Amino acid sequence: MQFIYVDESGDPGAHHAASNTPCGSRHFILSSVAIPADRWFETLSAFARLRSALLAQHGLPGWPEFH
Repeated sequence: MQFIYVDESGDPGAHHAASNTPCGSRHFILSSVAIPADRWFETLSAFARLRSALLAQHGLPGWPEFH
C-alpha cells in the first residue's frame, strides 16, 4: 500500500457564459508524491526535521503549505 498526496496549482477555470472567454489561470499544474506505507513515519519525521531547519535558518514557520 502507498500513501499518495496530490496537489494542484492554478485554476482550470471555465468560460464566461455571455462572452465565452476563459476565466482560469494561464497555467494549471497537477503533481503527486507517493510514499510506501511502511515508510510513512520515517518520511513524516524527515518532513518535520526539514520544517524545523527552515524555521531555524530562515524564520519560515511550520504551517505554510509547500508548493
